[in-house]
Amino acid sequence: MSTQITRRRFVQQGVFTILAAGSARTYAANEKLNIGIVGVANRAKANLNGVAGENIVALCDIDAGRLGIGMGLMGAAMAALNLIVALYTSTDVWLFYSTFADFVVSMALILIVFQYAQGKIWRETWPRYRPPPADEAG
Repeated sequence: MSTQITRRRFVQQGVFTILAAGSARTYAANEKLNIGIVGVANRAKANLNGVAGENIVALCDIDAGRLGIGMGLMGAAMAALNLIVALYTSTDVWLFYSTFADFVVSMALILIVFQYAQGKIWRETWPRYRPPPADEAG
């Protein structure tokens, strides 16, 4: 099967290609990059030395122990809430909860867990948030 390209289609594709290539962003060799760093167990702060000359726009460092505890508690809370809804409400309410509301509740709990793992909330609770050692922080 032969597909022929009309002159109009050829010109449209050519103009689109030229516009796309002209709008591409290039970086000069001496221009700084904007970098976001994500790490677990204080590795993000330890890896800052490798990109010290760039613009650090975001840094997220998570304590693995606190993340594990938070995710475990979140799973237990979700199971308990699901059991309560299943035992004390009608089947229709339970189906609505497990289909729609369960997602919203779990996303809210995940946001709280990540705040806890980063040491932004409940910082003094067990286990205490461990900031990176001074020699790794840069």
